[in-house]
Amino acid sequence: MGIVEVRDAYAANIGARSERLLKALAKTPRERFVGPGPWTVAGGARSAQTPDADPIHVYQNVAVALDAARNLYNGAPGTLIPWIDALDLREGDRVFHLGGGTGYYTAIMAEVIGPGGRMVMAEIDEILGNKARELLENVDVFVGDGGSYDPGDCDAILVNAGVTHPTRLWLDRLKPGGRILLPLTFGFPNSTLGKGVALRITRESSGLSATFLPTPIVIYSCSSVRDAGLNEKLLNAYSTRTREIGDVRSVRLDPHEMDSSCWVHGDSVCVSKLQLS
Repeated sequence: MGIVEVRDAYAANIGARSERLLKALAKTPRERFVGPGPWTVAGGARSAQTPDADPIHVYQNVAVALDAARNLYNGAPGTLIPWIDALDLREGDRVFHLGGGTGYYTAIMAEVIGPGGRMVMAEIDEILGNKARELLENVDVFVGDGGSYDPGDCDAILVNAGVTHPTRLWLDRLKPGGRILLPLTFGFPNSTLGKGVALRITRESSGLSATFLPTPIVIYSCSSVRDAGLNEKLLNAYSTRTREIGDVRSVRLDPHEMDSSCWVHGDSVCVSKLQLS
């Protein structure tokens, strides 16, 4: 089986609702973005070294080490592709990707939106970000803290790092009908990792609708978009009100007192069970 057939099978096995996304996944050469093999790959809680540098080894549902010494990985497509699929990207969209690493998933999204779209990526790690600049064509790459970076108006935003809340800047930059996907996480003590579930937010005419994706994840935290008070509230909500995750319907920015409709209530943002009118 040649590499083209391998990529086609890989895309089919990962799966997605969007045909454009499946084609982009099959077309984008992952080996360009993960460095020369052999590779350290991780699936579940196990990691292993590939026996050689044959690219076939990276076309599986595994994370691939970008810098094993620093525990930096290109995430598993079984996690990231459903997130991208949930953004419902369209040809010509303007998209911001925070935490793009060396740019593999950014390249996939750029392929989906096509030459008429605009792709912006931010990566805080200088080595990874500069590598992305070398590899990505027709993508604006910002190397630095993406938490405060202004990407301009967006149809879609993918936050590839754990946060305690969406920033007001991200929400303000969403165009009508715009979508944002972010991992809403509580951080582990003395760790750069956090645990939670990805939240999809859509700018509707009546406000910000929201739904959680079903799969829990562990992910690196975006240190600049974390609030200590919300971190504790998220820990409590995930620990005691997990059954209510499916009841979340909106994100509220209006001042209000906490009540039974609030899943996580903060001073400036509330993840709410209220249905938009």
